[in-house]
Amino acid sequence: MIVASLVSFGAAFAITMAAAKELLNLYHNDPLAVPLPLSVDRSSYMVLFYITFVLVLPVVEESFWRIFLPKSLPSNFSSSLLIGVMYGLMSSIVIECIFNRWSYALIVFIIATVVHFLI
Repeated sequence: MIVASLVSFGAAFAITMAAAKELLNLYHNDPLAVPLPLSVDRSSYMVLFYITFVLVLPVVEESFWRIFLPKSLPSNFSSSLLIGVMYGLMSSIVIECIFNRWSYALIVFIIATVVHFLI
């Protein structure tokens, strides 16, 4: 169960990062030029990206961070803090890879850690 969860999380993370990089490459690495999904080309790989991003990744992410990890670790303050920090790091790495701005990543780390710890 642990191995399957880690493999599915790693695969979902790798696919998301590859798709995000591809989307940014379509618009010459300018994240502000990426339009809303309705105006992007509707080629098969973009449709697959949208389906994965909207339907599959939220289920995988929530099941990993909200179900699997809390049940795997003891139910105490340090475990909750550890899960919040890990979630913040993952979120900040994604933002840093997409926007290539450490300041954005730091802001996302703080917000994601606090929100995940409180919820």
